[in-house]
Amino acid sequence: MLILDKVNAIARKIYLRLGYRVAEGYDFENATHPQEKLCWELACLVWEEITGDTPDLGADWWRDE
Repeated sequence: MLILDKVNAIARKIYLRLGYRVAEGYDFENATHPQEKLCWELACLVWEEITGDTPDLGADWWRDE
């Protein structure tokens, strides 16, 4: 699974806790709605806290782990 997919999964779970649902393949990174953008930002913070690295990894962003 790509890092992007993992961070999107975290964002999807945050969004669900707020009472909203999106399709499984929804890309929070490109969201325009303020709550969806917030979920993306929070998911990035969670990723950084857990892994010790920001998900903005340039070329590594799209690679499988």
